[in-house]
Amino acid sequence: MNHNYIIILFLAIFLIQVEKIHCGCYPVGMDDQTIGGSEIKEVVLSSGEISVTTNIIEKGTNGADKYTEGIGHFTINYDKPNGKHVSVRILKKGEMVNYHDCSGNIDPNEVNPFTRIWKFEPELTPPHGTTVTVALSIYWECIYDNGNAGVGCKHEDVSLNVDY
Repeated sequence: MNHNYIIILFLAIFLIQVEKIHCGCYPVGMDDQTIGGSEIKEVVLSSGEISVTTNIIEKGTNGADKYTEGIGHFTINYDKPNGKHVSVRILKKGEMVNYHDCSGNIDPNEVNPFTRIWKFEPELTPPHGTTVTVALSIYWECIYDNGNAGVGCKHEDVSLNVDY
């Protein structure tokens, strides 16, 4: 029995290490959401592309800026003229952004607000004249020493309606 337990434990540790090596790290929410700590500041849509600018409203000690460190659960939703609802998943699992990675080193090039352009299938671009809901999770103030591929961060689920 003890022999089987050791093999299972070894296998679990091995799989965690494989995930770190092959999947990289990604942001995950720790504790409850922080409400009012972040926002989607601007969205620009074009065929097969969406540019999103996020802003961390919450300030650090002495009013210092905080920075978007990850984005996740990113979708755009709209209704076609025929009434059919469309939901386009841009990003499911969280992704480190704004010069952040698993090392936890602070890069002097990080910015707030942060803008990134994301690609998606051009045929899923909403028709002009459509109201589009952009929804995503913003992660900041991440802790890089929690021992697994998921990096614990403050987080907030935010959305913004934009006319396209």
